[in-house]
Amino acid sequence: ALALTLALSLAACGTKDDTPAPEQEPVQQEQQQESIDYAGSYADRVSQRATMSVVQDGDGTLSFEVSWSNSAFETNEWTMSGTLSTDGTRVDYTDGKMVTTSFGEPGTEPGEEETPVDVLVVYENGTGHFDIADGVFTWVSDNDDFTENPVFEKIPE
Repeated sequence: ALALTLALSLAACGTKDDTPAPEQEPVQQEQQQESIDYAGSYADRVSQRATMSVVQDGDGTLSFEVSWSNSAFETNEWTMSGTLSTDGTRVDYTDGKMVTTSFGEPGTEPGEEETPVDVLVVYENGTGHFDIADGVFTWVSDNDDFTENPVFEKIPE
């Protein structure tokens, strides 16, 4: 009986389990998230009036530029940046800036004298975050009163 127990114990030690140890999984997920390239151009599927440009640095920092056309004569632009979370599902920012640019008054015909461009800094040091799921960014701003949060999908190149 002792020999059978010893043989079974040795056989159990010799089996190979391909399941990674639990402590290895987060490292593998982190490495996988870092390899995703989020850089590029995105369009808002909610309003269909906003675009977003994303630049990704090697250190995990994502920089965002969002442009929202209110009309042919006025555009809102936001810039912000933050570090991608270790699980790759969120980017928090604390450096948000919103600028409204007016290009001229409605009714101005080409060739006529236009009203000078008016640039208004609406706020600086804005806060918020982007939730990321399947490469899609949902923008949650602490400073803007969106009816529905913009959802940005990558524009195929």
